[in-house]
Amino acid sequence: MGQNWLLQTLSDVFNEQEQNKVQFHRRHSRSQLTKAQQKAQREWCGAIAALESLLLMAHNQCGGLILSAPGTVLSTDTLLDRFC
Repeated sequence: MGQNWLLQTLSDVFNEQEQNKVQFHRRHSRSQLTKAQQKAQREWCGAIAALESLLLMAHNQCGGLILSAPGTVLSTDTLLDRFC
């Protein structure tokens, strides 16, 4: 890792993430990994639903650009029109 956590490069972040992933796989069985992946998917979907709900509640009070890759995380046409 770099000299300071504020000065981390993307390479440092990706390498650290990959090391954590390898360690996680070594410590857990396939069924535990599947459960962890399902939990992560539920949490991701919940976070996106919460984001869309907050943006819809703000109605016309805000607009802007939401960057995500490889595609948009928003699914509501109203939000896509205002934030893309």
